[in-house]
Amino acid sequence: MMPVFRPGDHVLTFNWGRIDPGDVVVFNLEGKNLIKRVDKIVDNCLYISGDNKKQSSKMEPVKKDQIVGKVILKY
Repeated sequence: MMPVFRPGDHVLTFNWGRIDPGDVVVFNLEGKNLIKRVDKIVDNCLYISGDNKKQSSKMEPVKKDQIVGKVILKY
């Protein structure tokens, strides 16, 4: 997610409310919390990607129950 989010940044998330394309979310995948941007939402799946397309790996769709929260603040 560089240059917007860098390793060591802290984020505040909310886990209620609506998630829309363009929002940044934290989600749990294989016991790790990852941060990515939502590209589109189809049914119960979020299609996500990193902002840095050259370094970001291609991700499978994420189910809504994997979402930890929507990022509302970086500090």
